[in-house]
Amino acid sequence: MSEQVYLITIALPFGTVLIVFAIKYPTAARQAQASIRSADASPQPG
Repeated sequence: MSEQVYLITIALPFGTVLIVFAIKYPTAARQAQASIRSADASPQPG
């Protein structure tokens, strides 16, 4: 097996994991900010 094919085979799973986290992190951050904003906007009892 050539060195290039070997390195690509190793890099693909790591690249996939990085792409998944790169997609999920901004979405989770935006959702958390929206949750904080809605909690601040809602009236407090008492």
